Amino acid sequence: LFRSWPTAPGMSLVDIRYCDCGLKKVSGAVPTPRGVIELAWERRPNALRLHLVVPDGTIAVLDLNSVGLKADKFRLNGKVCSAIGPSIELSPGDYRAQFSTV
Repeated sequence: LFRSWPTAPGMSLVDIRYCDCGLKKVSGAVPTPRGVIELAWERRPNALRLHLVVPDGTIAVLDLNSVGLKADKFRLNGKVCSAIGPSIELSPGDYRAQFSTV
């Protein structure tokens, strides 16, 4: 449903990938030594929405290829961002993203 796995000791670096399983909404929490990673995906007709909470001491690497991004731009916390590479690093914080899927 969603994937979150450590890529560094103590889960200081975590990969986040979207997995399309046909559900409209998916949410969950992953306890780590540094705090809880909270993740929710919502599929809309023309977009995919993400809510992600990254705990202190953790960097989340969001795989942009996994969301099926159809353009090089997306919204992150209300701001338009450009997809420069296949992923984006997110420092500790509360994030809301929207990706166009058409």
